[in-house]
Amino acid sequence: SSTLAALISNQYSKVTSGFQSLQSSPSELWKAYLLKFLDSYAYFSFSLIFTIFLSHEFGMSDVRAGTIYGAWGALITVFGLVTGTIIDNLGVAKCLRIGFSLSFLTRLTLFFCTSERVLLFCTLGALPLANCLGIPVLTVGIRRYTNDENRGFAFGLFYVIMNVGALVAGPLVDVLTIFYKGGGSSKGDDDVGNDDNDDAAMTGSTAE
Repeated sequence: SSTLAALISNQYSKVTSGFQSLQSSPSELWKAYLLKFLDSYAYFSFSLIFTIFLSHEFGMSDVRAGTIYGAWGALITVFGLVTGTIIDNLGVAKCLRIGFSLSFLTRLTLFFCTSERVLLFCTLGALPLANCLGIPVLTVGIRRYTNDENRGFAFGLFYVIMNVGALVAGPLVDVLTIFYKGGGSSKGDDDVGNDDNDDAAMTGSTAE
């Protein structure tokens, strides 16, 4: 028990000292953390619903929806390799502005689009480009806005924030899906009532 308490106390001291070491960091570091959380939530929530979106809204089979989803993930890596030099020339701030603006506009277009061509252009072109301009550039920003003493803790916190974004993605997707469909309780009650009425009608016709 004393060993466990000492271990917890030691870890708590490391965490508090780590946060204290970041107090003198520029505000851009905390903006990078906020962007990482939003980007992580956007990435993982998109991953959760994208194939369902393709099946329900565009009538795609599971195989085709899964293929497009896999191609999107692969193209993020391909675009990242191709745009490496461009990222170096544009700099961190400009790449982040372009990447997150493009990501927002692309996701907004996907929300309203009804054309499969527009869908494929957004998914296999604009969105991977936006992702590769945001995700790796944030790591460059973390390195730039820290020093040798606090860089290890800063990167650790960076990946913790990424995991928090992934953690909240599932519950928020469920809540927003229920809200978007109109709640679910009243609709569910109506469905149950209709089913009961249908069952009663069928029973009555059978008795006759």
